[in-house]
Amino acid sequence: MAKSKLRIQDEPALRQELETLILSSSQALLVEWSIETARRNLKEAQLSELETKTIDSAFQVALAKMKGEGRAYDVRVAGFAVHQLVDSVQDPIKISVLRVCGQAVGVAHMREHAQVMADYAIKAINQKHPGDLEAVAKERRMQIDSLQTFIRNQKEIAD
Repeated sequence: MAKSKLRIQDEPALRQELETLILSSSQALLVEWSIETARRNLKEAQLSELETKTIDSAFQVALAKMKGEGRAYDVRVAGFAVHQLVDSVQDPIKISVLRVCGQAVGVAHMREHAQVMADYAIKAINQKHPGDLEAVAKERRMQIDSLQTFIRNQKEIAD
């Protein structure tokens, strides 16, 4: 298991299970899953109209890239625009949620961002519920269940 690049209090077995699923998933599937995960986490942040527009636009750029309608450069610019929103934010939970969104966009450029995105979601949980491993486990299980659903749906479409 690759060590998290973030300092987070985590459930290692659940993180390993998620990592295994991520490694076996296509990049296009991971982009969709990452954006869904980010949207779920956005409920934890009070976003301004500008932040909402920037994030929605970036998500559209990432999805377009997976359809062959965009360039890696466009994805990088969109991801950086989301990360730049952090510069004007003081709330650590909102910062982590914005990082979740930026990493979700980045998955369209490099699939490795999917695990980092999931870890930022855990960081937000750590900040909202310090020391609460049950809250961490709940988030990891949601991530795993959601990704398994995406994988199952992809297989059904292929069959």
